[in-house]
Amino acid sequence: MGRKLLSELISTLIIIIIVMIAASLLFMLAGINPIEAIRLIIYGALGRTRGISESLIRAIPITLIGLSVTIAFRAGLWNVGGQGQFYAGAIGASFIALFFPMTRIIHLPLLFIAAFITGGIYAGIAGFLRAYMRVNEILSTLMLNFITLWLTQYLATGPWSDPGRIIVATAFFPDSARLNRLHDTVRVHQGLYLALLCVGIVFVILNYTVYGQKLKVLGANLTAAKYAKINIKKKIVTIFLLSGGFAGLAGAVEVSGVYYCLRNGAFPIEAGYGFIGIGAALMGMLTPVGTLISAVFFGILIAGSSYLKTVVDLHGHTVNFIIGLLIIGMVARHLFRPKIQKFLDKVLFGKKELTERGTSSGS
Repeated sequence: MGRKLLSELISTLIIIIIVMIAASLLFMLAGINPIEAIRLIIYGALGRTRGISESLIRAIPITLIGLSVTIAFRAGLWNVGGQGQFYAGAIGASFIALFFPMTRIIHLPLLFIAAFITGGIYAGIAGFLRAYMRVNEILSTLMLNFITLWLTQYLATGPWSDPGRIIVATAFFPDSARLNRLHDTVRVHQGLYLALLCVGIVFVILNYTVYGQKLKVLGANLTAAKYAKINIKKKIVTIFLLSGGFAGLAGAVEVSGVYYCLRNGAFPIEAGYGFIGIGAALMGMLTPVGTLISAVFFGILIAGSSYLKTVVDLHGHTVNFIIGLLIIGMVARHLFRPKIQKFLDKVLFGKKELTERGTSSGS
């Protein structure tokens, strides 16, 4: 195991332990035995067939948004607009599902293509602003989140709404625009296969294509990218297009595989997928496979916590607080990675060997 990877794993483990300690204190303040709470979370997520299904349902969109974040962050670009791109993809998918009835073999692929395009174009706005107008992408992607949130609510409650339904939402999608469940007894759907396929695609793009190598060069050293004659402005825009496309797919998976309609945009859990995806990508060390594993971890945490709330008297925002701590920890680790790695190298391998490494790298 490489030292860099070992340092990343140890720092991740330390953050998880710190968050678990903080969560235990919260449980104790709520009058709940922390050990029993953790046991119930694990049982709720992994001890039942339904729990496993719910964990995977949550992990699917988190994986796709995590891949979106991975692509952007590997290029040194902060796409924190996964939530807005998620909604953009959901809108694009719903438009095709509701207004263009056709056979299933065409309908589903077209639905996902529309979601990828709408999510990509929406992210591309921030990419264009960053490349050609020097607008900070953190600010632009964050602000763009709210536009599609309110647009989703407007469409679901206004022109696309179905007045015959009890909840405020559009009409149900036709069967041709729905992802099948993997089994009649569970809710997990074929979107799982799409998420796994996308993990493979991003892995190939990042590691075995010229585009992926240029993306890494751009993220590692802007000066080197210029010397390599990379069209930086064009590359930034295309990276955001690609990044937003995967977040758009997450929205399509949710409306075609879980709800079969476009609902009010302020879903309790779904409203946080964009930010949870950031945590999953960073916890996964900005690698596709690592992001998948981290997304499953977050899915287990969400599903298990939902079960916990049905068993004990626990405030709903407690879980959000725990997830928020994890995300903050992962972002902090990413920002201070060089210092953290240097410190862990010194602790794990000794000051002398660290000096030798520095000397040999300089020779």
